[in-house]
Amino acid sequence: MSKKNWIMVKRGLSEDAKHREAMGNRIWLYLHIIDRCDWDTGIVYDWRDEDEAEDMGLNPRTLERQRQELTELGYIECKQRRYGQDIAIYNWINPRNYSGGVLNKKGTQTFVPLHSKGTHKGTHKGTHKGSNELRTPSLESGDQLSGSQGGAAPPPAVTAYREVARRFPDKELWSDIASVVGESEADLTLWRQIVHGYIACGWNKLNVKAMLEFFKRRELPGANGNGARRTSEHPALAGMRMALEEMNQNGND
Repeated sequence: MSKKNWIMVKRGLSEDAKHREAMGNRIWLYLHIIDRCDWDTGIVYDWRDEDEAEDMGLNPRTLERQRQELTELGYIECKQRRYGQDIAIYNWINPRNYSGGVLNKKGTQTFVPLHSKGTHKGTHKGTHKGSNELRTPSLESGDQLSGSQGGAAPPPAVTAYREVARRFPDKELWSDIASVVGESEADLTLWRQIVHGYIACGWNKLNVKAMLEFFKRRELPGANGNGARRTSEHPALAGMRMALEEMNQNGND
């Protein structure tokens, strides 16, 4: 799991007995949410219960229930997206700029609904197409990518990664991905193949830096430095690798 090294929390969380009593063992999920958030906004983009449960080693339904309880207790607010959710952390203060400015103040609605239609959908798709029970309110339906909220749209290479991995990479890596991969259709196609191949090998899909190294070498995961096939290479990867080698060969003729 490629995350920040340290999780920053305000001391009041541990000093105030009411928080300890209210949170109980939900504190671990709350800390995980904090670690996933964008420090500048206090919002977690592209959250999916199933993926986060895998990262934490939790049963997805357990994580879903605890997230719902944190919402009911007033610690977070959730907004349904097409493929996941955005989560706002109430009373957020940027750890890098501790000026006292509070974002997402409790008692206010961080995510303003565009319309009331669809507010019954619960955790549909927020749990990666898991439970359809009527739980979390859906404040907006639509096709907007969650990572683009509050700023410019993600670079094409970031969007390409998300299309394959079904989640956004850490926002701190967006500029690295964009600068290495670029925007040409050929490079984006190769990038998608590398991301797919890397995940198909059973490797950590959050290890974007390793994927970028494959891209710099113009090499698909599953082949060694000499281009020889690994004994564990999946047949589909072999087909992708051979097609890429043929394309490169034709380009050199």
